[in-house]
Amino acid sequence: MVAGYKEHHVDPRLAPYVTCYWTYDATSELQGSHPVMPDGCIDLLFESRPSTLDIVGTMTRTLWAKVCGPTQFVGVRFKAGGAVPFLRERADLLTNGVVEAEAVLGLAGSDLKQQLLEGGSLEERVRLLERFLVRRLQADVAAVDSRIVWATSRLIDDPGSKIESLACGLGMSRQYLRRLFLRHTGLSPKAFARVARLGRLVEALQAGAHLADSALASGYADQAHMTHEFKDLVGITPAAYQDRHWFPFVQDRDQANG
Repeated sequence: MVAGYKEHHVDPRLAPYVTCYWTYDATSELQGSHPVMPDGCIDLLFESRPSTLDIVGTMTRTLWAKVCGPTQFVGVRFKAGGAVPFLRERADLLTNGVVEAEAVLGLAGSDLKQQLLEGGSLEERVRLLERFLVRRLQADVAAVDSRIVWATSRLIDDPGSKIESLACGLGMSRQYLRRLFLRHTGLSPKAFARVARLGRLVEALQAGAHLADSALASGYADQAHMTHEFKDLVGITPAAYQDRHWFPFVQDRDQANG
């Protein structure tokens, strides 16, 4: 683990919605662009410099983020489907986008940003985010759709699961399942499965696994399938990724349902 990155546990009341809070203290030496890979999640992200509070939608491609230290990041990593009840917005309206929190949360987002700006340590800012979510939860936040919890868990455990099988298991058509996924995760079931495979592959690559073994373990048909899909999602080959040292909170983003 690279110094400066830390994950923080979540209040049990928020566990159905949130994987973790995370913080990163970027030093003045940290410069350049870094890949933020799609993981099936929506994040609420505060950056101290420049002072921003954004909602980062679910991504279908890797986002190359420019970072110039010194700055601090404090984020909420929602589980797949977990952000929608808090944001009260369709997930597919945020896909591949970075939106100011105030545009979705209104005055509540503006107030939260001001509190985070005035907060002192990273720990204090984490607690501010948690209190905001707990208050919103107590103000009648809906439960995460149980059908999404089941279906996304299946795809994370086995990205090769047939979409028709998932739909049948839920007693719905493939078309309805697609609409459900778009509304709650921002991705189609097929796109979510691609992201789930990518997450498993990145874990294997970071552990130093052989490329061919990683392909099969991650749910790809073969190494050629893995290389093609990885390059499509990330922009580089798996071998090139394995040879590089990336930004820590890119490497440590959990799988979508954690």
